[in-house]
Amino acid sequence: MTTSYRDVFLLACCQALLLVNASGLISMNGLVGYDLAGTKTLATLGATTYVVGSAVAAMPMSLWMERVGRRRGFMAGALINVLGCALGVIALWQRSFALFCVATAVIGVYNAIGLQYRFAAAEVAAPSDRARAVSLVLAGGVAGGLLGPQSVRLTRDLTGTPFFGSFAILAAYALIALAVQARLKVPRPAREARTGGRSLGAITRQPVFVAAVTAAAMRKPTTSGRTSRCRGWDVRGWDNRVLRAAASAQSTGLPEPPSRRPAGCCVSRRLGTCPAAPRWAHRRGRSGPR
Repeated sequence: MTTSYRDVFLLACCQALLLVNASGLISMNGLVGYDLAGTKTLATLGATTYVVGSAVAAMPMSLWMERVGRRRGFMAGALINVLGCALGVIALWQRSFALFCVATAVIGVYNAIGLQYRFAAAEVAAPSDRARAVSLVLAGGVAGGLLGPQSVRLTRDLTGTPFFGSFAILAAYALIALAVQARLKVPRPAREARTGGRSLGAITRQPVFVAAVTAAAMRKPTTSGRTSRCRGWDVRGWDNRVLRAAASAQSTGLPEPPSRRPAGCCVSRRLGTCPAAPRWAHRRGRSGPR
């Protein structure tokens, strides 16, 4: 078997478009949720439903693609994302927070399907090139992580309702991914015969597995919360004075609350090198590392 670098390149493009949707949605999730939620403490519930939708759909979608093939599965995922973006637009129009959470859960299904791109890369590569093929596909996500938030920001005010255009551009990216996926030539995953080995229960009871799952679960709220903050967003025209005050405070360089400050800044504050360090640190002579 020879490596199909054409398909590896197309899968890398699909990975980039997947990350455009993921990073774009996460960047606006908190703001949209805060505006729609009656209880403001639930503002980031949309991020949770996005992760839950992805987790619930991961295994069923993988088994389904084993039956219908990778290409059909990927194309179905792109169409599901368009449906989720349409639900997001309807949620904004009706100002329904519950429907917005449903929309993010549906979009999470697209993320679950897109996580299979790396495995498809291994299936179109020769055994000696599989590691390189997987790495190239994952590297395509770097461009998506940069393009997603910027696309959402630039299209937010295309219509009278904020973020109508943002959902529309995410749906457009999914349609572009659909066109790219239609040109893929990925063999159908082969079902391997079981020849013993450990059961799923035995695997999940391993300390290494538990540690990996715990680390992933702890990482997600941190990244979601950090990318959902108001920094860089002009919220004029919104009805929430709290959002405008938060954006104004951040634009004027006021220090953030300690609970929202990155860990690196907390370390530098203890050493006295952080500009937001409390005055007592400098009075006690802790202006640098001891």
